[in-house]
Amino acid sequence: MKLREDYSQERKGKDENYSSEEEYNCVLTYLCPMEYPGISICPVHMVIKSPMNLELNIEKYFNVHPSKDFQKLSKKEIQPIIMVFKDGKYRILTTKKEAFLKKAMLVKSKAYRNLAVSALHYVLMPDINASEFTYVENDKEAVLLAQKTGRIAIIIPATTIESLKTVSLNNEMMPQKSTYFYPKLASGIVTVGLV
Repeated sequence: MKLREDYSQERKGKDENYSSEEEYNCVLTYLCPMEYPGISICPVHMVIKSPMNLELNIEKYFNVHPSKDFQKLSKKEIQPIIMVFKDGKYRILTTKKEAFLKKAMLVKSKAYRNLAVSALHYVLMPDINASEFTYVENDKEAVLLAQKTGRIAIIIPATTIESLKTVSLNNEMMPQKSTYFYPKLASGIVTVGLV
């Protein structure tokens, strides 16, 4: 959305006959029912240089579980974070106390605080800017990239439709890169043929 706003502001500054009705003030939108079975929310995984305080934050705020428990834990109300891949090992993190999430996100709803991506940004790596992450759609690709670059991969469980709905109904914006809707709508250049 930021790029559209930048483009709109740039055009507005150059348009001597500016009107709020200009097409560059609009954005194409596709609406469908939340319950539509043909749409899925996929997770967005991340690769980043391991922060200095990573191990300290894990020890202080999270319980560590073996990787085999990921599917079982990802069904809980508070999403397990994050499977952190570092030095050839996977670790699943779950918050030790709900109070840690509440303290870190005082003005956020419970549904927002329960998202793994929220725990990542507010508790595990609160000082890391979103621009420092490399975002990857496939978990195996994230791990390969981490291995190749000497960084860590953070594998996030998918956001559920119920969580998305609850956060939205609380008038909150979802955390950045917390949803990847599939399938993507076809887009591109319209070509007109003349006969």
